[in-house]
This record gives sequence, structure tokens and C-alpha cells, in this order.
Amino acid sequence: MIFWRLQFGGCCRCDEPIGAEVSLPENGLAPHCWLFGEDQGRYLVTARMDDVEAILADAEAAGVAALRIGTTGDASLTLTGADTISLAELGAAHDGWLSSYMAGA
Repeated sequence: MIFWRLQFGGCCRCDEPIGAEVSLPENGLAPHCWLFGEDQGRYLVTARMDDVEAILADAEAAGVAALRIGTTGDASLTLTGADTISLAELGAAHDGWLSSYMAGA
């Protein structure tokens, strides 16, 4: 289970990347703003499926807005209304853009 986020793009970039299937909320924000916007009041939390309801209930009791946005697993990233991309492909694009850009300079 994933709920909320802080710089969502970083969650798939680690030594052992974990993919995700994410449903974007319909809250008026453009997807890129919602996924990559920085805000000290937003966090990405992962938890076991057995703990989801308790976490959401605790957040509500504390007056904290919380939203389940998807699930983790697999080796790809899937966003609502978008194509699925493998984490290997995503990592290569992230890691190789600067050297490719400089080679053309």
C-alpha cells in the first residue's frame, strides 16, 4: 500500500528498486505537479496490506489527511492513464541524460 507522497519520483530509485501501480487522485492538480511537487506536509508511506485500514484510521483520528494511492511491487511503474515503464528503462533515462546531452554540446 502506498499513501501520500513526497517527491514520488525518488521512490523507484534505490539499490533495489520497487515498482508501483499508482492511481492519481482527481484533485485538480496536473499529474506532474502531484507526482513531483515538493511540500513538507506530504509523505510517501509504504505498509503491509494488513496495516492499511489501521494507518488510515489513525491518520483520520489525528486530523491528518491520508489517501491510499496504490500498491508496490513488480519491476515497473504504472500510473493511471499512462503507459507502464520498466524501472530499468526509467533508471537508464535518469542516469544517462546528462552524458548524452554533453556529448551533443
